[in-house]
Amino acid sequence: MRTLYILFTFLLFTNFLMANKPSNLEISAYIEQYHDIAVQEMKRSGIPASILLAQAILLSESGTNSLAIDNNNHFATKCGTGWNGDTSFSNTKSDIPAICYKTYADAANSFIDYTNLLMEETTCRPLFRYSYYDYKSWATGLQKCIYSHDNKYAEKLVKIIKKYNLDDLDNPNSFSTPSPQKPIIGYEFEID
Repeated sequence: MRTLYILFTFLLFTNFLMANKPSNLEISAYIEQYHDIAVQEMKRSGIPASILLAQAILLSESGTNSLAIDNNNHFATKCGTGWNGDTSFSNTKSDIPAICYKTYADAANSFIDYTNLLMEETTCRPLFRYSYYDYKSWATGLQKCIYSHDNKYAEKLVKIIKKYNLDDLDNPNSFSTPSPQKPIIGYEFEID
């Protein structure tokens, strides 16, 4: 009986975790919705569209987390100094300071602001030596210059890019959505 209880608890917990992850259908819809702005930002900045979309998919959970829904913040961009726009604060325990996040009028402004932040960040300047066709170097470089707290960050980005053929967008003349090689229905988004 105890084994059955443990198994039942495990299955409930697994279903809870899977229910909170975006499906391939949600991710594909997200790509369809935002690929144009990612390509425009690539043309403006030199940052691969595949990298921008993979980061947005990862950081906003394909637009399904509260920062993306409530604040149009698709990169979990914090306020920092000099931000004069709208803000929101994370709901944290009273003994931990709340984190200030930027709020945008729309998702496009979130992409533009994030691209600007990368272009202005001195630790990221070496990334701009890479071509926008070299998403693997960009992923590794981002992990080193910004996301060093997550030693699998580059791996997660590359996995998303490959799974959804986002590198098809890394051609500055491309405005077509990549089509997934795997069937959309039946697969779940896995980044770990």
